[in-house]
Amino acid sequence: MSGHLFRHDVDSVFCAGSASGYDIYKYYKAAIDASMRKSCASAVLIKDMPARLDKYFCNYDPEYMMLRNDISMEMDISPEWQNMDDYVHALKHKYAQRYRKISERWQELDIRELANVEVVAHKEELFALYRQVSDNQRLRIGLLSPDFIPMLQQQDDRLKVWGIYERDKLIGFFSAWVYEDRFDMFYIGFDYEKNKEYNLYFNILFFAIKKAITYRKTKLILGRTALDAKARLGCKPRYLSTFVYIKNSMVRNRIMQLQKNTTANEGAWEDKHPFRKSN
Repeated sequence: MSGHLFRHDVDSVFCAGSASGYDIYKYYKAAIDASMRKSCASAVLIKDMPARLDKYFCNYDPEYMMLRNDISMEMDISPEWQNMDDYVHALKHKYAQRYRKISERWQELDIRELANVEVVAHKEELFALYRQVSDNQRLRIGLLSPDFIPMLQQQDDRLKVWGIYERDKLIGFFSAWVYEDRFDMFYIGFDYEKNKEYNLYFNILFFAIKKAITYRKTKLILGRTALDAKARLGCKPRYLSTFVYIKNSMVRNRIMQLQKNTTANEGAWEDKHPFRKSN
């Protein structure tokens, strides 16, 4: 694998600013080939590659499949938004009504930012909540360890973690990177039974919007999953540069056909336009 399995904000390749795109592609591809020979790998995943290299892989290495539906859902935060009321006012009526209905039960919960010592102390509980979400995903290419988030937060205080409590019982959590210009949602976890009662997933997404506004960021990044849900909030897609190569040609052709079928049947979320026309 080239890139970071559990993060999208880590570059998969570094190069001199003066190097041409084609030269970068040649050296990058040579390094991948050498790694595959050394490891005897039967497949390679190139994750979050610089977009300017796309055309070289597409033209010179067509056996590398570009994942067309690898999308990050992102929202521009209006400088006019001072709080959630301003965001809700920018929504069309039915989307504003939906927000009000979903957020009603959220008010009953206690949302607390957790210091690193608290994250470490509750790491097994946080991991169990993360596993409930992870185990219900259609596709999972890796699994975090209980120490992953506590270790990252200890190394970089830009990673924030919030606990979601029902009468002092931890029923969910939310983590995000707070960068200079953007609020970048990271891993979440929640009790699936409590999700039915409190709409935890949708309220976590609304909470991300609230925090992006509070921190005065210009961009909110909500990530790759649940495209329809995030489009309903006002997110737009950013198409990512991820490629897969599978050495076995029969398997590769089958995967390519499956991707074509999947792409043809997706995209209904693109018709969601929750903001008023002036936005």
